[in-house]
Formats: sequence, structure tokens, C-alpha cells
Amino acid sequence: CPHLGFLNFNCPFLRVYFNLRNNNITIREILNNPKAKKLLMTELSGYINPQMLTFASGMTLNNVLAFAKGRIEPGKIEEIIEKLKEV
Repeated sequence: CPHLGFLNFNCPFLRVYFNLRNNNITIREILNNPKAKKLLMTELSGYINPQMLTFASGMTLNNVLAFAKGRIEPGKIEEIIEKLKEV
């Protein structure tokens, strides 16, 4: 960290966050990021299969989350969003 006098890549001041554009990012854009794709496949494995994500690739994250309501717990959805931001 700059305030510690040395470079630390775990420093929150240096961390770059994945821009979800207020959840208006498309699923295609998320799937183009290997880390984000792995995260979605892992976190949603019990709810959705890879073909369904590919089919939804033109949809925004907001659209997909609207369909997920009632199927996935709200806390789990928020957890996934926070993890995506940190990819």
C-alpha cells in the first residue's frame, strides 16, 4: 500500500473491481471473463446449467436476477454480486 511505503497487491486502494455497470452488464460480457465465468458456474451450479447461461448471454445481469427471484435466496444473489465485483 502507498501508505505503508511498499507495493502490496492485496491493498484495497489498489484493487480493481469488475464493473457490473449497476448490473446492466450482459451475461456474455461476464462469461468472457474466465474468473467471472468460473464463479457463476460454481455459485449457480445447483440452480442453472451452463447451456442456460449461454442461452441468456444477451440478457443483462438485472434480467437474469429478476428471473432468479424466488428460486435463489436474496442473500445468495447479493453474495454472488459482491463476489463478481471482486473478480
